[in-house]
Amino acid sequence: MLVATAAGQVVVDTVGWTDRDHQMYGPAVRYVCNDTARGIHAVWKDSLGAICYNFRPRGQDWRWPDGMRISPYNRNLGSMDIEPAAGNAIIGFDFIFRAEPWSAYYEDSAAGAGRFTEWVMSRNHRHIVTACGRYGSPKFATARNDTAFHSSLFSFQRLGRAGPFPGHNISGARRSGRYCHTWIESDGPDANTLWLRETPNSGMQWFAPVNLTDSAPGRTARALLGAASLYDSIKLYVVTDFFDGRNRGSSEIWLYAKYDTPPWHFVHQHSVPDSGRLGDEALACCRPSIARSLRNGDLFAVWEQFDEDNVEPLTGLYRAAVWASRSQDSGATWGPARRLVGPDRWSWRFPFVAAEVSDSLRLICFPDSVAGFWEQGRGPRSLNPVVLLSVGADDLPVAVAEHARPATPVPTSPTLARNLVPGPKEKYYDAFGRAILPERPLPPGVYFVAAGCPARVRRVTIVR
Repeated sequence: MLVATAAGQVVVDTVGWTDRDHQMYGPAVRYVCNDTARGIHAVWKDSLGAICYNFRPRGQDWRWPDGMRISPYNRNLGSMDIEPAAGNAIIGFDFIFRAEPWSAYYEDSAAGAGRFTEWVMSRNHRHIVTACGRYGSPKFATARNDTAFHSSLFSFQRLGRAGPFPGHNISGARRSGRYCHTWIESDGPDANTLWLRETPNSGMQWFAPVNLTDSAPGRTARALLGAASLYDSIKLYVVTDFFDGRNRGSSEIWLYAKYDTPPWHFVHQHSVPDSGRLGDEALACCRPSIARSLRNGDLFAVWEQFDEDNVEPLTGLYRAAVWASRSQDSGATWGPARRLVGPDRWSWRFPFVAAEVSDSLRLICFPDSVAGFWEQGRGPRSLNPVVLLSVGADDLPVAVAEHARPATPVPTSPTLARNLVPGPKEKYYDAFGRAILPERPLPPGVYFVAAGCPARVRRVTIVR
């Protein structure tokens, strides 16, 4: 199916079906992998304990029309990656045995074969998020006793305090032995603090933990849902959502590029009225994931964003759409965000973009016919498609060089205003640094106001 949007033609391809509305608690994790040599792997949750999988070889249809169930036993899906050399899927999960949680993973016998072997690692580790690098066995991010761990078949490394809810993620480099862990503290005095830690050699040695919240612009940057990351050789990119720690109706997408000065780059901002309802575990724009073009090195960020003008009549919740943005300069500047699907009668939830992009972005998504999780008593149980969205990489706009944002650091906690008209001695810029004409009131959105000499810049969010 083709969908015409502001981003061009988007191909919507059904991968399988699920009655599970609530696919994940924390950050966007790897549910789809684009092996440019072999094909596309997809994994998802069905019912309350089933893990489903599908594979589409290059130039062919999906191997199983509705997907296949990996195991007859109940398992809690973490995430998937593919072994770089052979291309077979590795899927992390946990399960309960004799009232205790156990960590484990499935390994396919070949790329897309669908013959999975179960490997059990250890007990009392949960939320098994998977990454495969260039060397050695797969690595995992896990949680145990409110602590985040780096795990493998042979060793464990304590990373730091995480809290009772999953907010951790992991990525591995394809050209080196580097792995990156990100996690948040989900409760306590340091709730919503975002952390990062790397190993340069598959877990044998470790760099010191980095408090990303301390380095983020402003003092009120808090991460509700963790982060996703990507390696370009050894260069690391982390994409996350920030809010002020209280108001979930106003949030921002930011990119952290480890070796840049400064390392943080603004991607996107979105706000909805305080009177609206987002549902649980969500921000106005949230759960970003990141991809990189193998052709020219462009970066892409994809996230879910809630629409105040598209309300579910049965539950009163805002429906979500899928948005994306593109950078041609290693994340320093980002083009205007574009909606890939919606608004319509579906709530498009939990998108994740495959890290490797050839000519098109490939991302998995879960359109819900009734916005709200039936598992939490919000709306009826319904059977919905699991879809793969494909959009041309060159269809997304890029930032214009002369439209760079003001260089003066600005706080992330916005000033809220209504019907604001620029003053005679103030200069207004939009979120991409473009000068705004002062003759008329500004529409809702994020603006940067420069005044004085030397210029001091503040940020203003205009609401309806």
